[in-house]
Amino acid sequence: NYVDGVTSNVQTQINTKAANTTQAASVWETGTSTTETIVSPAKVKSAIVELTPAGLGVDQTWQDFSSSGRSVSTSYQNTTGAPIMVCIGGGWNGSDSTPFEVSNNGSSWIAINRINSGGTLNGSAVIPNNGYYRFNGSSFDAWAELR
Repeated sequence: NYVDGVTSNVQTQINTKAANTTQAASVWETGTSTTETIVSPAKVKSAIVELTPAGLGVDQTWQDFSSSGRSVSTSYQNTTGAPIMVCIGGGWNGSDSTPFEVSNNGSSWIAINRINSGGTLNGSAVIPNNGYYRFNGSSFDAWAELR
């Protein structure tokens, strides 16, 4: 029952190590301790599930904003806590050739689709949490969001 150089039963040593490495729940929640410890698979799984944000499509449904809830030339911010998908179909306003745009900060915009005079737009984009989006076309026929 003994290994060379070991003066007590191996199981006793393992039990002692396990007892000495148990940490309070507050230590786990803050995640700041550097003390080595034995971690159960259940605690690791629980931490991963709790700390991983929901992905696109998880607990989300398609919502139709075609007839209400969205307006042309208005900026919207995704504050859902998860990425969303926005799909828009609409027409050109005669002056702006980049009607569907996204932004990280609400002031610097990136064109998602470009159209020419008299054209129509069908565009979609994944909007990260806290990201912005807008449609500057003349009108839209379809506006749906997975949120």
